[in-house]
Amino acid sequence: MKLSDQYRYNDFTEKNYRYILEQLLKEYEFSKYDYEKIFSDKKIVLLRHDLDTSLLRAVRLAEIEKEYQIQSTYFIYLQSTGYNIFEAGQYKAVMDIMDKGHEIGLHFDYGFCKQCRNMKTRDEIEQCAVEEKELLEKLFGIKIRVM
Repeated sequence: MKLSDQYRYNDFTEKNYRYILEQLLKEYEFSKYDYEKIFSDKKIVLLRHDLDTSLLRAVRLAEIEKEYQIQSTYFIYLQSTGYNIFEAGQYKAVMDIMDKGHEIGLHFDYGFCKQCRNMKTRDEIEQCAVEEKELLEKLFGIKIRVM
């Protein structure tokens, strides 16, 4: 069996994404990372997106979720080879996601710090995460709550 057969990539369409959201909305409440809701008796979906390659595609998902009054968390990956948040169009894409009511988190890759910055200890790697978090906070004028 080919990998593409196993994962059925043709199913990853906007139409099917809407269908999945509609089915989940029948039984579940969507939430950002709100710990009071997470540990309540409610049926909760924590919808998150790790943005490895495309911020522009993420904007479209954010639009669809807004149509359904769903809020989710979009995790920005500073080492992405698919986008650069310092480029004006990509920066605007992140702002568009936030303007639609979604939260931004940090998609942190400790391997990058370990390999590219030659960090070895837990403290060094944690400091790297803090630096990336603070960079996102300054750049977008927000508080990063999750990573």
